[in-house]
Amino acid sequence: VKRIKLRKARRPIKWLRRKVDSPVFHLTGNNHESHGHFVLQHLPRLMAARDCLLANNEVKLLLAPNHLHWQRFYLERLGFGPERLLEGTPGTLHCRELGYIPFYHGQGNLVSSQTYQAMRELLAPEKPQEQGRFLFLSRKGATHRALLNEEEVFRTVRNVWPKMELIDLKDFSSAEQVDLFQSARVVFGPHGQAFTNMLYTRDALMVVASASKVVGGWSAAFRNLAIQMGGTGIVFNAGVKGWKNMD
Repeated sequence: VKRIKLRKARRPIKWLRRKVDSPVFHLTGNNHESHGHFVLQHLPRLMAARDCLLANNEVKLLLAPNHLHWQRFYLERLGFGPERLLEGTPGTLHCRELGYIPFYHGQGNLVSSQTYQAMRELLAPEKPQEQGRFLFLSRKGATHRALLNEEEVFRTVRNVWPKMELIDLKDFSSAEQVDLFQSARVVFGPHGQAFTNMLYTRDALMVVASASKVVGGWSAAFRNLAIQMGGTGIVFNAGVKGWKNMD
């Protein structure tokens, strides 16, 4: 008993609580701040209840504080206008009715291809006229998982695919990223959540460069996502000794 750390438990203060009269669907939780986790794990929860939620205009989607500015893009394309979005605030939120669907992805981090393909039709409804772009996803300047020799790797990759373009997704809006990946034929880059955009591809080749010794975790998930969307996925492992996210 002495080894158990003491923790404070705060009971809600009723007169300080925020009250919502409309029904609420809980769309936040673990890793909600990550584009990859939000799109590939949280949005499938919404897709499972989408028809029911669209049929009831009273239901609000509860989002974590400070993320509405980028999450609204996905939600509006899935049919939920700004009037349906409820951004949470620190403190207690009281609602009379709360709907929740738990995560249902497996150990491989992904759900079924049918769900992702249905999401693609809603998030990227316009099919590109041409799928001929070759994209190298730069992580230069990233705080972790950056290629220390990115310029050298890019030159090597360009020897294989002369049309390869160096792309920094910070320069593209969410809508522009949809268009960019819809037109992709080959996508290459160091492991990172930028590969979430493979959701918009149809028959692209994706190559993930990983410092790990084994294929697993999210590098394997991104490979499988490319396959689920009708393409091909490959993971190159460097087998770096003592690999860390900073490498």
